[in-house]
Amino acid sequence: LYRKFIVKNATNDDFASMHEVLSRRFKRALKGDDNAWRLPDLLVVDGGKGQLNSALGALKDCGIESQKLDIISLAKERELKEGLFPDRVFLAGLKDPLFLRANSTELLLLSRLRDEAHRFANTFHGKKRSKSMLHSSLDEISGVGPARKKNLLKHFGSVKNIRMATVEDLVKVPNITEKLAKQISTFYALGLENRSDK
Repeated sequence: LYRKFIVKNATNDDFASMHEVLSRRFKRALKGDDNAWRLPDLLVVDGGKGQLNSALGALKDCGIESQKLDIISLAKERELKEGLFPDRVFLAGLKDPLFLRANSTELLLLSRLRDEAHRFANTFHGKKRSKSMLHSSLDEISGVGPARKKNLLKHFGSVKNIRMATVEDLVKVPNITEKLAKQISTFYALGLENRSDK
């Protein structure tokens, strides 16, 4: 029952992306026409309190009361000057996180869920990147070879974002001169691309 979502409002805002994806997921569940999209018993969100609040906001905006669905977020351990800060579990309505005992079955299960979600997402994004690297309207722009194409996609994340970038944005990419930035900007402004990523 795995599902993949391509974020429509592609920004670097983690919270907005999570809100969008979960809203789309919950709306499908509310339609009730496909049992595979039903609401889960437990929603585990990757991240801390901010991600949890974003998920709760998506639930609320879809008209789903949080009492109908158990929801938690799992913040990954991190290293601080004071030492290792372990995995934390955040619950709705509680200010402070719960710290699960290291090597407990509960923490092991949640960690496995998170790692599997990362594996699945990374595989999907890797395939997507490979596809965009193989076929792209960037190939049609004189002066944009494989290295510059890779730099542009790495910097902007997608051809769509490159298309919307200004000359000032484009010159921030390694190896992109002002002359080439103007050429790229003009190419997309005039709608000269012929490939499927238009």
